[in-house]
Amino acid sequence: MKYREIEDIFSSMRMQKYVQACGGDTRRAMTLYRYNLKLSQEMFTMVSCFEVALRNRIDKQMTFHLGNDWLRDAILPNGALYYDHRVDKTRKIIEKAYNELMRGNAYTHWKLLSEMEFGVWKYMFSNAVYAWGRYFCGFSLTSHYLLVNNNMTIRTYSKNLIT
Repeated sequence: MKYREIEDIFSSMRMQKYVQACGGDTRRAMTLYRYNLKLSQEMFTMVSCFEVALRNRIDKQMTFHLGNDWLRDAILPNGALYYDHRVDKTRKIIEKAYNELMRGNAYTHWKLLSEMEFGVWKYMFSNAVYAWGRYFCGFSLTSHYLLVNNNMTIRTYSKNLIT
């Protein structure tokens, strides 16, 4: 394939950085672009494997602490995500997948889990709204502890693991 055809398909703006990196040599630019595509394929494979491993580890911990259907339970009335409007987008992602599985009479926890976008896991641990995920999975430099008093009120305290 000639450079002009490649440029027409991928855009001149996209290819320009490759041409510049190759000192104006369009043949080398096409080769560099192909190398970049191959590298991107390899990286996508690694990221995909990481996502599955992370999802499964999170699920293992959350299941241990919250039960077999913790993800579904979080979006049901009285669930961890049900009334909190700060997490509407995440709850809607989970609800959409759950409702589609229910419509097809195909719900299982594993199917729901596998439908989750990477962002669900990212946001579960990235801000205070999702701190509950940190408590159960221990993915932080601070160890969080839950205490339940006589009134069944949950209180938390934390201990810095770096001394």
